[in-house]
Amino acid sequence: MRLPKEPVPNRASAPSLRSRLLLLVVSLLVPFLLGMVLMLHSTYQRDRDYVERHLVETSRALSLGVDRLFGQAETVLWALATSPHLESGDFAALDAQARRILRTSDSWFVLAVPGRQVVNTHLPPGSPLPEIKNHDHWRNANRERVTVSNLFTGLVAQQPAVASSLLVKTGGRLHYLSVITLARSFDRLLTEQDLPPNWVRTVLDRNGIVVARNRESDRFVGVPGTPDVRRRIREGMDDRVFRSTSLKGVRSLVALSRSSASGWAFLVAIPESDVMWTSRLSIVHFLGIGGLMLVLGSVLAAVAARSIAKPVERLALDAAALGQGSPPASGEAAAGFRETEVVRAAIVDAARALAQREAERDRAASQLRQLNESLEERVAARTGELASANRRLLDEIEERRRAEALLVQAQRLEAVGQLTGGLAHDFNNLLQALGGCLSMIRRRTEEPQVRPLLEAGQQAVDRGAKLVQQLMAFARREGLRPEPIDVRDRVLAMSPLLERVVRADIRIETRFAPGLWPVSVDPTQFELALINLAVNARDAMPGAGSLTIDAANVTLAAGHPTGHAAGLAAELAGDFVRLSVSDTGCGMPPDVLAKAFDPFFTTKEIGKGSGLGLAQVYGLARQAGGVAWIETEEGRGTTVHLLLGRCEAAPAPVAEPPPHDAAGPRRSGHVLVVEDDPIVAMMVGTALEDAGFTVTRAATADEALAVLAGETVDVLFSDVVMPGSMSGVDLASEARRLAPGLPIVLATGYSEDVARVTGVKVMSKPYRIDALVALLDSALAGGDPGP
Repeated sequence: MRLPKEPVPNRASAPSLRSRLLLLVVSLLVPFLLGMVLMLHSTYQRDRDYVERHLVETSRALSLGVDRLFGQAETVLWALATSPHLESGDFAALDAQARRILRTSDSWFVLAVPGRQVVNTHLPPGSPLPEIKNHDHWRNANRERVTVSNLFTGLVAQQPAVASSLLVKTGGRLHYLSVITLARSFDRLLTEQDLPPNWVRTVLDRNGIVVARNRESDRFVGVPGTPDVRRRIREGMDDRVFRSTSLKGVRSLVALSRSSASGWAFLVAIPESDVMWTSRLSIVHFLGIGGLMLVLGSVLAAVAARSIAKPVERLALDAAALGQGSPPASGEAAAGFRETEVVRAAIVDAARALAQREAERDRAASQLRQLNESLEERVAARTGELASANRRLLDEIEERRRAEALLVQAQRLEAVGQLTGGLAHDFNNLLQALGGCLSMIRRRTEEPQVRPLLEAGQQAVDRGAKLVQQLMAFARREGLRPEPIDVRDRVLAMSPLLERVVRADIRIETRFAPGLWPVSVDPTQFELALINLAVNARDAMPGAGSLTIDAANVTLAAGHPTGHAAGLAAELAGDFVRLSVSDTGCGMPPDVLAKAFDPFFTTKEIGKGSGLGLAQVYGLARQAGGVAWIETEEGRGTTVHLLLGRCEAAPAPVAEPPPHDAAGPRRSGHVLVVEDDPIVAMMVGTALEDAGFTVTRAATADEALAVLAGETVDVLFSDVVMPGSMSGVDLASEARRLAPGLPIVLATGYSEDVARVTGVKVMSKPYRIDALVALLDSALAGGDPGP
């Protein structure tokens, strides 16, 4: 038997046994080396902490030493300040006393009066004394405590020095007492401390000027400290250790302390290289030991690999022979250790098993060919079925995608509608307060200059009320008065008005299917929607064109909407009247179509459109139980479709409203005004009192019920939406129970709860005061002038 040849793997790409053993040695050494690294880091950190503590303690000790030197000068000053010689003005005796106290050549006493020195122990007695110059230690002298100056150059000694000064008033004159100390006297403090020679100790005054330095003092005294150190002195940092660069440009570890008595700063610095020296030595030892161990491990790994490689190579030859169909070599040639012998025995067993399986493979191959032929026939038949099903699935996915896009648009418009409804309610209160105030001003003034302004303000309020009404219609929260109407009769009755809205070069056509069902809508909103659609169509046709209005009955089956409204009408089912308004204008691009129903979206110039026309059309359709959608194509015109729910009741004939006599009889009575907005409540109450009514105000339904229980009220006038547990509708029901027959008038901008209460009059916000007065008069008389 000969086995088929297999491609031989690339032996050069696989790691050798020697490299694996070396890797094993390295992996064993790595934890040890990591441990040593951690130990070195811990040692370095411990040494670093020790050095930082030592630096801070040294800087504090230096601060205490300097404060002690200044304390001696302070003792001398207070002793001389209380001397009787100073009190008596015997300056010669005071000079002798100061010379006895100050016996060092580095310090001397100076007494000065304004304009000149009178005592200076640095000069022989009787020597001429210099005039006083404007030094800091003269300006900053204090009568309550001894002050220490910054570094300056002495007038007499002409050397860097500092002054401890005290101001004393004796005999009605000011005396300046100073102990002048040369800067070199601080060098002894710096050299007295037993510190390594490479540690730098520096004393700086409040301005950051070097007063003393243990190394190269003559070079650096009087020189400003480094910018970093001076910044830290200005910021008041002390008892801190930080990295900085010395005046000689050496990177150092620095400790900074400050004296609370003098305000001076004291630095102790050590080069960073000295801090790292011990750690560097440990790193060198670590690298030496680690390298030696790595070399020894590599040698041992090479020796072990050589003893293992020979039997393994023999096994490789046996495996290659097995791959060529030849029997393995003799057992003696492969002998090496137990593991290799076990592997060779497995190779021999594998050779026998391969011979048996070759025969079985030939039989299985024949059976497999037969099975493949049968499977290919079945796959070919199934492939055709899957292709057909796949085409149907793609069509369904595309249809669902279009429906979901339309549904998302409807949901977005619903969300915007809820937001605009809430905003419109607040604007109603604002417009109500403003309109009422204008009405009250009109009643109280006869100034001809004010009348045009009042009329302009009232027109602005009316325009705002119209915008709010359109917002309400879009949000489906307007207090509408739906009634059954005949679409055909309404459209034909509006034809003269529509012809005036559009231009003369635009032709209006109407097409109505026979037997149109009645629909239940607010007639005013219906007519406003037609006018909005006609205006949009006119603006979309800059030249001649045609405007077509057609209507037909449609029925949508539950769960199976049809036509372009499929996505929008996914939840609609039943009988509808479809009203379509088409133009031959420029059409809409896709981005404009996606936002056409959004409130305040408009493509017209600023001031030529509010963006509420199509929003009002959409709100009308939704309030009528239907939906609105747009079909358009750029350059081919636009069609707006409205689905209006069928109404079973027959349309009522249009009745002419009875004329209202504004000058009719005026009644008076007790009116309970329930309004939570304080501005509106104040305005309405004042206006009704001006009209002759007695007014009681309440902010909530609970307050109103308390008034009804304790007082006699002729009429109740309440807002519908109020804070608290009860609305105006709930208040009306409870008031009817407490006072049957009480006339009730409710004011609302949009509340849907008004529909569930009967026997009340409704006033739509914003309302005019004269209309409210007329309605209250009618309620007191038992009439019904209408909302």
